Amino acid sequence: MNRFVFPLFFLVSMTAFAQESIEGTWYRNDLFAGATLTVGKDLHFEIDAQNTAHTGEIDGSLEKISDGIYFTKIEDYGEKCVIVFQLDGEDLKVILYGDQVGAGFTVYFGGTYERHEFTDEESRQQALAYILSGAYDSAAVERLLGKDIDLFILSFEAVGSTATHDPFLENAYEGFLPGAALDDFGIFAVGGKYIYILFQDERGSTTVYQYYTNDPARSALPATFASWLSGHDDHPIVKHLPG
Repeated sequence: MNRFVFPLFFLVSMTAFAQESIEGTWYRNDLFAGATLTVGKDLHFEIDAQNTAHTGEIDGSLEKISDGIYFTKIEDYGEKCVIVFQLDGEDLKVILYGDQVGAGFTVYFGGTYERHEFTDEESRQQALAYILSGAYDSAAVERLLGKDIDLFILSFEAVGSTATHDPFLENAYEGFLPGAALDDFGIFAVGGKYIYILFQDERGSTTVYQYYTNDPARSALPATFASWLSGHDDHPIVKHLPG
């Protein structure tokens, strides 16, 4: 039996230390800041990135430093940078030194890239966890909003707390989509087991506000929402009430 020990050990060792190829497509699944990296067999690469409503792209040719480590130098638009690409297990680390050449406002190219791209549902859950931040159950919000869940998420890619003017509300939060000229924005508040949500909707021929709540006792907008609306354009309000 001993004669099989060395070949088996050798095979396992070779597999364990084998480097995955850098070629192919990689995805950065950062919240609201996704990116796609493609690397060809000739080591030409392209990165298309976004952050909220801003986008950017960069491309160039990689040079190999050693197994699993590559770099490139790019100079354009009066800016320059060095980018290092390093395989790290199943991931690819992209580290940029210098300017974000070709990037829009707040867009960046560095980060951890994976072979797996988040599905729409994975991205949705990641976004809801950030927006709600434990203030309310995300599954309940999904059930309440139904087909409008993605517009709600779009309207709160930047979110922060705001003052409340109702004794039954514990917390209120307003949000908007950075870089979208305030076309997508809204407010939501939590009071006990109930949630109240309002956001602008420009998908139809007429701009409206969509208002959702699961509170059966309150069909009127909270005073907090009325105060918030006083600082925005006047549009019809479409109410979605329980029952």
